[in-house]
Amino acid sequence: MGRVKHDDLVAGVTGLEVHGKKLRINFTYKGVRCREVLDLPITKANVKFAANKLATIKHEIAINTFNYASHFPNSGTAEKFGPVRKRHQLGSACAEFWKLLEPTLKPTTRKIYPCGFKSCLAILGPERDMASLKPKDLERLRNELMAQLRPATVNTYLKRFCQFLLWCERNDIMKDAGKMLAGFKLVSSSNGSPADPLEYSEYLLALDACTHVQHRRMITVSVYTGLRPGELRALAWEDIDFEKRTITVRRSVGPGGDYFKLPKTGLVRVVDMQPPVIEALSGQRELTYSRKPVVISVDQEVGKETISVRPVFSPKLTSTFEHNSGDWFTQSGFVTMWVRVVERSGIRYRRLYQLRHTFASWNLTSHGNLAYIADQMGHADLEMLQSVYGKWIASASKSEAARIWELMTSKGHFAPTTPQENGG
Repeated sequence: MGRVKHDDLVAGVTGLEVHGKKLRINFTYKGVRCREVLDLPITKANVKFAANKLATIKHEIAINTFNYASHFPNSGTAEKFGPVRKRHQLGSACAEFWKLLEPTLKPTTRKIYPCGFKSCLAILGPERDMASLKPKDLERLRNELMAQLRPATVNTYLKRFCQFLLWCERNDIMKDAGKMLAGFKLVSSSNGSPADPLEYSEYLLALDACTHVQHRRMITVSVYTGLRPGELRALAWEDIDFEKRTITVRRSVGPGGDYFKLPKTGLVRVVDMQPPVIEALSGQRELTYSRKPVVISVDQEVGKETISVRPVFSPKLTSTFEHNSGDWFTQSGFVTMWVRVVERSGIRYRRLYQLRHTFASWNLTSHGNLAYIADQMGHADLEMLQSVYGKWIASASKSEAARIWELMTSKGHFAPTTPQENGG
């Protein structure tokens, strides 16, 4: 049998024809005869593809949704039907915005600003078309940030992202950003204390629900040190001194597990290890202590410091696809682990940050010294401790008087006898 002629392949398909060694489709749009060559060799499969594309175009024209440039972005004919919209990706637009904004910021602000953008891009997707953003995307962004961060941080990130969207509108990168933001609400943080710590019984249920010993140890260290999630994820064996029973908190890692900076206050602090922490880290040492060091770059007050350290907690131990895991837990990876633990345990859900609040409330209700607790948590002063954990401080104070008197009586103090007790 001879080879099928190209003309025979397209025979019977109205609007499809051979143009040299390529396929060409013909259609009428807004009264104009349009011809577009497809960069496809003439085969049975490509003829079928072209026929389907032509059918789609005719259907979109019929229902008034046809966009010439979306089907033929490089066609000169598209300009006849209005300006061709340039596609702007969220990631590249954000990079352009940051390039212009960065020089205007103070050095300290310049270091923390990118964290918010990285978190937002991780949720919405850096390749997302700016024109496709809808109000529901902002609501999803807010809700997913709320599951990971405290309200004040969520609002900071959202305000910066809204600032970016308005800049995009002013520079014709997207339309109606102001209108989209008009009905958008930030997170409410005025309804009392954001702290919602675990009861000790809930903590035990969470440990029992862990499917890997590393998860148990991460939760234990969180609860008994009060480290922020980013500080825990950035913890290295070089920071731990078993002899002195201390952890030196030197850095924090961003949401993606690849951006290292100083702790929130910008100060290095030393945290004492309670017995559960010593036990957890002693066991973890068998898993990751001997692993190959990782070179990281840490943002300092001035410049960056390059160091070689060994991560204490490694996602490679628990990831199904180990070759896709980084050396450090990402924020979403840590949160996902916690969410699954909570679901299996049956306890009431709290966001991951509540493990830090649990440390504070347990220490306060155990009559811990306020200045010591604030120092362990990395607070600059007692104001934060009093504003966030006020009700636990008040609860501890009620029994503190009895505890003090008990100590005083052990040293010989006694209460004076009242007249009623003397029978007078």
